[in-house]
Amino acid sequence: MNVAQPLRVTPDPLSRRWRQTTGVPLGTARTWRWAVVVLTASVAISATMAQQHIAAVTAGARAPVAQSRDVVSASRVNATTVTQQVVSTATGVADAGGHFRGTARPRDVTTVTLPTAAAVKEILISVGDAVHAGQPLLVLDGAEPKGVLAQLRFEADLARNHVSDLERAIKALDASIATLTAEDSTETQVESAPKGLNGAIERAQTVYNEAVAREQRAAALQAHGVFARQELEEAQVAVRAAADDLALLRRESEAAAKLASAQALQSRTQIGLAVAEQQRQRQERAGELVQTRLRLREAETALARTQAQYGDFTLRAPGNGLVAELGTRPGDRPAAGAPLVKLATVDPMIVDVEVPPTVVNKIARGDRVVVRMSESGQGFSGRVRTIAPLPGTGGAHPVEVEFANPAAALLAGRAADVQFSIDH
Repeated sequence: MNVAQPLRVTPDPLSRRWRQTTGVPLGTARTWRWAVVVLTASVAISATMAQQHIAAVTAGARAPVAQSRDVVSASRVNATTVTQQVVSTATGVADAGGHFRGTARPRDVTTVTLPTAAAVKEILISVGDAVHAGQPLLVLDGAEPKGVLAQLRFEADLARNHVSDLERAIKALDASIATLTAEDSTETQVESAPKGLNGAIERAQTVYNEAVAREQRAAALQAHGVFARQELEEAQVAVRAAADDLALLRRESEAAAKLASAQALQSRTQIGLAVAEQQRQRQERAGELVQTRLRLREAETALARTQAQYGDFTLRAPGNGLVAELGTRPGDRPAAGAPLVKLATVDPMIVDVEVPPTVVNKIARGDRVVVRMSESGQGFSGRVRTIAPLPGTGGAHPVEVEFANPAAALLAGRAADVQFSIDH
């Protein structure tokens, strides 16, 4: 083992400066040469191995990428094929006989609610029970239903009284319009002048005619020398006076006739305005009467329905069906409009199928069909109920097929095959 020598400081005789040197014995020069050769060989070998490893890793990575690309491409092709097959299976004809796959459901699902909040005292049904129209379902606390019935009766009576008032008002307006119309026709028969003025004109005309006759006779006699000229002039003055009186009376008659005509026109105008106003009022009353009668019918219908539904504080079934859901328990106080019971109409049932455009024009509403349950193979006779005129997102037309289910079998949600009678 080599031991380090102590630091030795010697003066440099040439530069007259001091140097610090450390002396450590590291072996001979041959040993150093072999160490450098070995180190260089190790580095070269390590570099070569690293390059080979990197190349191998790169090649391995490229191969899975290419393989994954091929797999992705193949999966895309397979996915497209599967999708097309599924769509064609869902919307196409299963065979040449016109079979289509669908799902059965109830024809109707009726939700029974209350028009007002009420406490439930007793429940008379269970889920799955078959009920008929009018059958009691729930027994309610009578306090709140009594208030609802009283309110509905009040609204019906109010509407009924309003109808009576409007009918009386319309009848009175009709009588007034008839009276005004009769007065208008009477006013149109107006004389040209008052009777007294007409008599005065007739008398003045008679006086004028007599004066003219005397004047003509006096002129004839005077021409033969029988009458004096003074008598002729007096006759002529009498004629002019009678003519003036007649003209004055005629002007008065014309003025009176114009006045009477103006008065008659004013009266007719006033009568026309009064008739128009009363006709407007009648139209308003008639429109209000129509609306009030509609409200009365609605109030009476609501009252009758409420009395029939729980007039004895019992909620009854609105129709036949099976109890599908029961949303309350004894002691609950459901709010107005909350669903209490859902009744499903299972006779008849409905099957919803998708029919492609190539087939939809070959069937019609009312056509007879055969419905066969896929699991049990049980067959039913049915008919086409509805055909949607517009296709769905997949291009097929939704069709409803109705079939009888007199045994009330539980078929909702089950797959069914529908066979149409298609004329190829």
